[in-house]
Amino acid sequence: MNRLLVVTALSLSLGLDAAHAQTSLHKQRVDEQIDETSCASANWLPRTAQLAESSQSDIREAVSIAIEVCGDSARLSGNYVIAMKWWRRAAERGNTSAQMKLAYLYGDGRGGTATDYTEAYKWYDIAAAIVGAKVDGLPVAASRNGAKDNSDQLWYRDQVAKHMTSEQIAEAQRLAREWKPEQ
Repeated sequence: MNRLLVVTALSLSLGLDAAHAQTSLHKQRVDEQIDETSCASANWLPRTAQLAESSQSDIREAVSIAIEVCGDSARLSGNYVIAMKWWRRAAERGNTSAQMKLAYLYGDGRGGTATDYTEAYKWYDIAAAIVGAKVDGLPVAASRNGAKDNSDQLWYRDQVAKHMTSEQIAEAQRLAREWKPEQ
């Protein structure tokens, strides 16, 4: 219940719909059977509020950031299984940072799963496509003067590909193309 109160406070501080935020995080916990103590970090609320406020995000993005930070908190306490569950939820919402973290866990065989290069490649590829589309949408001057490109995502994806067959790569690319963010 602590997390729901914190998300409500986050929503109110950002002028967002508190009921929607509460419902969204509660649904994450119920759907994934996530331990409530995995998001007990006292400092995640200010960090999330700052990130959401600085990017002028909507409620969906703010909740996505909050979910990712819950995964970060679980990882810091050494619980990669819970971190993976949280990051998967944020990744499914289109959070590229969570997609990178999830891909790393798949590629490294952490989070309660065996090494799965196909899933790792898929998530790196999805993150690269999202970041690339964001950069492509910027004016030319902005994209050349400090806007982050997708070279990190592509580099990690290509590192994973070194461990894969051409069939596995094709499957991962197909999965990435078919992926749609959760609504």
